[in-house]
Amino acid sequence: MRVAGGADRNSNAGAAPYPGTGFGLQTTRANLTAMANLFAAIDLKRVLPDAHGHLPSEISFYLGAAAKALEDARAAGINWPSILADKSAANRAAYAALPLLDSVELLADRIPTALGLVAGFNSLDGD
Repeated sequence: MRVAGGADRNSNAGAAPYPGTGFGLQTTRANLTAMANLFAAIDLKRVLPDAHGHLPSEISFYLGAAAKALEDARAAGINWPSILADKSAANRAAYAALPLLDSVELLADRIPTALGLVAGFNSLDGD
């Protein structure tokens, strides 16, 4: 969510989803909802060891929290351009990004570890 940095934090309007359309927040929220639905459908808890059975609930919680924060921002009339111009809007977007960061940590580290998977190179390693 680099675009959510706000004007004083090296933000980039072009990094926003569908810049200029007014649908960036709705699209991002819809994507989060779809990811939550996907994780619910694959029943990840079934394949995780009992000690890690709570991880799918955590993913659902984090994705839901981010989607709600984006919906609240949309309802308040905030859009990607206002995030770049307004410190308060940028703070709302940064708040929405927090649960996303937690989700990435779960998906990239905790769940593979719980499943006994050895992670090699991937898109999250900066290469």
